[in-house]
Amino acid sequence: MSPHVEPVRTSRRVLALLSVRLDDGATGLACPGPGLVSLVRDLGEAVVPGSGVGVLVRDEQWFRLVVPAGTTGVIRTVHMPDRWNTCQHGQELLVLGPWQAGDGIAATDDEQRPGEGIYVHSPTHGTFYRRSAPEAPPFVEPGQTVRRGQTIGLVEVMKCFSPIAFDPPDDLDAARVEEILAEDGTEVRSGQPLLRLARP
Repeated sequence: MSPHVEPVRTSRRVLALLSVRLDDGATGLACPGPGLVSLVRDLGEAVVPGSGVGVLVRDEQWFRLVVPAGTTGVIRTVHMPDRWNTCQHGQELLVLGPWQAGDGIAATDDEQRPGEGIYVHSPTHGTFYRRSAPEAPPFVEPGQTVRRGQTIGLVEVMKCFSPIAFDPPDDLDAARVEEILAEDGTEVRSGQPLLRLARP
């Protein structure tokens, strides 16, 4: 693994996409500012206000891109052909068609995940690693107690390995690992749950 490590916190900075009504009645979703963009939604997915659609990296800061208030639809066009793309303010990223009952809806940032507990989510799309090196022990195991700020894994994006720190609710400093939800070395999406924990 690369020795170049930059800290990434799981607390979220959020930017709403810009919504533009197109001539054919569809809705365009545009970049809210310049930066490097990675989209994590596919054609045919339905989105609602607050649905996460990707990340924007600008000035070494990571922002979750979400669907703005008052915007609902099904993704009909994705304008970003690669995993990472340079984007300008106002550049169209997605086109939404009308939503119909029965279309699957992408989760919002605040949506409760199935099952009770405290979840640690991936801060970005990338590759999740449970250990610092192939021969090293995992950062955490089921049954272990983790504390605020403790590293629970790494996420790799473009050969940059960043630690994911446990960032619990304000009223909690520690929690017990109940379940590992992502395997070592697998691709994960922005906002995907990685661990489920319980109050001690």
